[in-house]
Amino acid sequence: MSDDGLTPRQTLLVWSLLGQRGQALQGAILPEVAKADREQLEARRLIKVSRQARGALLLQLDDKGWAWAAAHLTDAVPPAYQVLRAWLGLLSAHLEQHGETLAEFVGPLPEAAEPVPRSPRAAGRSGSARALTPVGMRRKIGQAYLAITGGKTGESAPLRDIRAHLSTFDRATVDDAFGRILAGDKKARLMRINNPNALTAADREAAYDPAGEPFHVLWIMP
Repeated sequence: MSDDGLTPRQTLLVWSLLGQRGQALQGAILPEVAKADREQLEARRLIKVSRQARGALLLQLDDKGWAWAAAHLTDAVPPAYQVLRAWLGLLSAHLEQHGETLAEFVGPLPEAAEPVPRSPRAAGRSGSARALTPVGMRRKIGQAYLAITGGKTGESAPLRDIRAHLSTFDRATVDDAFGRILAGDKKARLMRINNPNALTAADREAAYDPAGEPFHVLWIMP
């Protein structure tokens, strides 16, 4: 058991999810996921579990799970998986040597394309075939946040840096996601920097300003 109370099999489950960029259907994970391990990781808020079509369970690393993984790359795994532990040791050394975060190394989930519309009229209703859902955009923001904070929650991340990580998305799309956070996200907060002397021109440019009261910082709770 690791110093944070995870068994080797639970640690292996975290690595299995990381290997699939943070999420996978339970049935696709080997070795088979034990119900007790899944429930304990969910209770500790390291993973989220949701039921999909036909009763399939989707397991996703929560922000706390990403942070835990970044800090425990060399934890014990089941004896049959010592090759994995050796590779994780090499990965840990690589990240430290190059100043790279685990989230940056793993990279974002590829976004699934929406079904191709059957007619021009349907295309007009559905928009781009690569449009990102609000949930997908929120995930992108969380990944950018962890990349900036080195995999830690409970830290402040400037919106100028968040926007830089999301530079492939137009400003309106990112602002819409910030608006959803402001409207009542249970885990994230937008905050202001009230001291004008502490603001740079980049901070002012990147601020989310829905009603003349700009926000400059994103904070995600542990």
